[in-house]
Amino acid sequence: AKIVRKNFLDGLFSGSTFYSQAQVAQNLTAMGCEYMLTAPCIMCLFAIDDYAAFAQNTNPRERNALRFAVVNLATELLREHFACEMISHGPSKFVAVLGCPEQGTPGELRASLEEALGQFLEVVKTHLEFTLTVAYSSSFRGIEHMPRMYENLEELLLLRVRHGHGRILSPSMAEDLTLGEFQVSSTAENILVSSVVNGSAEQAMAQFQSIAGDLFQYSYNEIMPYLTHLAYRLLISAKETNCSAGQSIAEAFKVVSARLPQCEIEADFRSCFSAYLERICSILSAQKANQETQSSKALVSRVIQIIESDYTNPEICLGSIADNLGLSTHYIGQIFRSSQGKSVSQYILDLRLEKIAQAMRESSRPFADIMEEVGFEAKQKNYIYTCFKKHFGVTVKNYRMQYSDTKS
Repeated sequence: AKIVRKNFLDGLFSGSTFYSQAQVAQNLTAMGCEYMLTAPCIMCLFAIDDYAAFAQNTNPRERNALRFAVVNLATELLREHFACEMISHGPSKFVAVLGCPEQGTPGELRASLEEALGQFLEVVKTHLEFTLTVAYSSSFRGIEHMPRMYENLEELLLLRVRHGHGRILSPSMAEDLTLGEFQVSSTAENILVSSVVNGSAEQAMAQFQSIAGDLFQYSYNEIMPYLTHLAYRLLISAKETNCSAGQSIAEAFKVVSARLPQCEIEADFRSCFSAYLERICSILSAQKANQETQSSKALVSRVIQIIESDYTNPEICLGSIADNLGLSTHYIGQIFRSSQGKSVSQYILDLRLEKIAQAMRESSRPFADIMEEVGFEAKQKNYIYTCFKKHFGVTVKNYRMQYSDTKS
């Protein structure tokens, strides 16, 4: 009997089932709800806040018990002021139709209703340990208006985005909405996309906050499509950079796509999308750093290759190498020193000294000849003696004697 009663009222309130006037009148009278036929009524739509978390923290039996408790509590508390019939509607909502007293002004009725609803929401929060948001309609007469009222309340309930959880949403709040389709300038959106592609999380977050300031003046039905579009555009833009981390970015997109529909209030949307931006920026920033590292390694390797193949040329230097590669001396010098811990000129000098030492170990040719073979000029002889001693810790003469004694 309870199931039949609930199904009938559910269909009547939401307009999902067609009933004849005679059938409706007969059933409502039989259920003691004949006030809905003639009295001024107000429809209320309650929703469990953050239902995804609520469902995750409860099992099906607990959820059924809690829904049953909500219906009983609401019916008991609201009937102190109004005729009331309430049913559970779907997994996360409840619909109530209240019969209103004929006397009193609309303002007095609204104040009385909001006081009663506020007391009920507080009881649920305190004793059942979760929160509800409720939207209520304007006063109406006649059951034929119920489906339209229900439809309006579904839209009004979406104002949770702006007003938050645990609130009472009145018909007048709908007037606060910015009407029309949300539009953002292509320049603003392009700046956001560019910031993300460059891996600049700080700039991307600042630009998103600027866009969000306008976005959250609109309804849920504008917010969701736009954020979904923006998330997808960022995904595609990231992939177009020949990103080697495409799979990681695709995973981030899957996460935000699953979380966005669960968002109910502005803070949820901001947090969800900000996490997505930070994740993509982190991935692209790491990839950019890795690419720069690989590029630097390749450049240093090329410089060393040039030096080792041309160290005998007296003219070889940082400038000649930069001209060869078509890059600035400052850039090459900075990258090389960072990688090798020494300048290009020091690397050339050290390599030549090593070649001199090798030749001295393998032959008894005059030092001057060996020195010129590795790219030094004769006039640099005294300077090379000094460099040799500093590099190897012994003089040229002692180094040669050391290896002459070893050979003998």
